[in-house]
Amino acid sequence: MNEEMKETSSVIVPLEIAPARRQDATRSASSWRPIFAAFMAGSMALGGLLFAAGRMDVLGGDEPLAYNVSAEAPAESGIQTASFNGAGSGSLSSIVSQASPAVVKIETKTKASSNRNNTLSGSPFFRQRLDNGGSSGTSGQGDDSGTLQPSGTGSGFLFEAEGYILTNEHVIDGADEIDVYVQGYDEPFKAKLLGSSYDLDLAVVKIEGDKPFPALALGNSDASHVGDTVVAIGNPYEFDSTVTTGVLSAKERPIQIDDEQGTRYYKHLLQTDTAINPGNSGGPLLNMNGEVIGINTAVNADAQGIGFAISSSTVSSVLDRLKHNETIPKESSPYIGISPQYNRRYAGRLEAEQPQRSARGRRATAIARLCGRHPPLRCHHGRRRSGHLECAGAYRQNRSFPSR
Repeated sequence: MNEEMKETSSVIVPLEIAPARRQDATRSASSWRPIFAAFMAGSMALGGLLFAAGRMDVLGGDEPLAYNVSAEAPAESGIQTASFNGAGSGSLSSIVSQASPAVVKIETKTKASSNRNNTLSGSPFFRQRLDNGGSSGTSGQGDDSGTLQPSGTGSGFLFEAEGYILTNEHVIDGADEIDVYVQGYDEPFKAKLLGSSYDLDLAVVKIEGDKPFPALALGNSDASHVGDTVVAIGNPYEFDSTVTTGVLSAKERPIQIDDEQGTRYYKHLLQTDTAINPGNSGGPLLNMNGEVIGINTAVNADAQGIGFAISSSTVSSVLDRLKHNETIPKESSPYIGISPQYNRRYAGRLEAEQPQRSARGRRATAIARLCGRHPPLRCHHGRRRSGHLECAGAYRQNRSFPSR
């Protein structure tokens, strides 16, 4: 029995020392000490070899290789040296490095007597302008000295190398002086307001320099999709050149915001969960091509991750007018009307949403289609630009009649 127990116990010992346990018990202790020492030396050598192999990834491990490329050799990874031209998707780091120099910080100053309180604290949406309300604890009453005092901080971006900058109208609203800080310059530039629109909340200012400025290209917000990755760059709470990222949460959002001058009715806004804070106003919302698809404008103060940006499609339609200080129609929705056209069963004039009836009340005709779209038409025609030629059709007593 003792012999069986001895043989059983020898099965579970480490294989590395099994030969030593099978030696004759009559051997002296000095006979196995050299073997044990040799084993320990061999184990240490083998462990060092395995450790080195893991570091050099010679055994085919995936994780050490990925770690070395991203952490120890960024210059050779392809990401850090990626060429950015706005024509294809890039990494976040390459997009930011190329776009940031064109994003500017805007500081406004007003005369002390003209400082106003921010009246938007009760609104679920609020302006991103940092109104100081007199800045000296005077409850917005200020003084009559006429001294220029800081009144707000916001963002903007250069869209032309000649110094043209786009921002929100509420960022520069009421400013007596506009200072623009551009990366790479020690002193701010004095900016001139060229044109603005209260209703669209857009403004263009211009600075003068002795060399071309970096500029960002406007993208097509209509081509963007919900779920796309987007990047915001701005100066929230005066933390310059802050980068945040998120996704495009929704499109075509309407909101309204009350302020001292009235009510702004925003249409066709982009919604994003990208962090937008006071000071981000006027900054760009970029797609993964590095193109501007939105102008960061507002957030829902009662929620988290609900921000809004004016779409680049809205900007593109009025940008030239803003540059040249031309009047922008308050209501850009076109009027739909159809000139009299002859039909052997019916001749008359069709007006949008005003069906004409005969004396018998049997012939009712109305617009049925607009470029292949069926009612309701109010939402569709509200997005069409003035002067755009449309095709329409009509129906009477459940029978359709195409226009000619």
